[in-house]
Amino acid sequence: MSMPGRKFTAYHVGRRGEIAGGMTQVVNAYFTWDFPSFDISLIESRGRTTTLAKAATYMRAVGQVVCQGRAKESVLVVHLSQGGSFLREGFLLVLGKLRRRATVAQLHGSGFVAYANRRPWLVRTVLRAATGIHALSEASAEAARSLAPTARVVVIPNAVSTGEFTEKENLMVFAGAVGERKGIDVLLTAWKGGANAPGWKLLVAGPLDGSIDSTQLDSENIEYLGPLDHGELMRILARSRIAVLPSRDEAMPMFLLEAMAHGNALLSTNVGGIPSVVDADVGLLVDPGNAEQLANGIKSMTQNAIDLTLKQEKSFMRHTQQYSAAAVIPRLSKFWNAVLKDNG
Repeated sequence: MSMPGRKFTAYHVGRRGEIAGGMTQVVNAYFTWDFPSFDISLIESRGRTTTLAKAATYMRAVGQVVCQGRAKESVLVVHLSQGGSFLREGFLLVLGKLRRRATVAQLHGSGFVAYANRRPWLVRTVLRAATGIHALSEASAEAARSLAPTARVVVIPNAVSTGEFTEKENLMVFAGAVGERKGIDVLLTAWKGGANAPGWKLLVAGPLDGSIDSTQLDSENIEYLGPLDHGELMRILARSRIAVLPSRDEAMPMFLLEAMAHGNALLSTNVGGIPSVVDADVGLLVDPGNAEQLANGIKSMTQNAIDLTLKQEKSFMRHTQQYSAAAVIPRLSKFWNAVLKDNG
């Protein structure tokens, strides 16, 4: 579809900035990369302050989708998560299709498959307005294919900018919403049960989600850092050896990919798209909710320095080969070009 020297535009519908949440960080990343055949632009669909400001932001987004008309030389990439996003951004996707736009539904959120099973009519209506669907896991892609059989469906991981493999400290890092969905309760049980090795420290970063009390984080060799801006978290990952995320459900967590980009070994759970990223070469997987398995995993990784270093090196190498911007951008560009061609 693209020709040498010619650029199209990918309009991303969502929000960007220093806002908590993996979906926002994904949108932020698009604006840091160089796409040879696409310019990147934002249609902001979510306000950040008062109800009135949020409504005004959304109405501007509606106007942008409508006024751009068919826009033959652009693709509308709508970022969707379960819940309100499927109503809010989903309407913009449907509106774009009614305006004969080339449309992409980029699926985020750990519970997409379950949400699609609970709200099949809504999810089907939104996804059938998509010319193409960008999923982060095979499970999400399979659900999307069943609901929107005529759409072009691909599985492409989120890309992460490559960090530096610098000198490391004996730090294990957890980052995300600090609560039961991300498995912090299981991690604390494993750590306090004696899994922590001498000389190691567990750093916990992220906002409390209300499912645990902050006093549970007050323990020897545990430091709760609270919510961090993205740059500060990356600086911590540059120092740490292990990233831990014992989630009960996930799609494809950005935290693990960012940890790989900074040469961390990974300790996580076999849920969602995580097993497609984490194997014995780069880390360990345990069953969700199983504190004993997690404790054994912590001991195994912290007590074998040579094996841990090998996992760190292979983790960094795998990021470079599969999840770096250089690896993912060509796949995204090919997909967006195909969507433009499919739309005629």
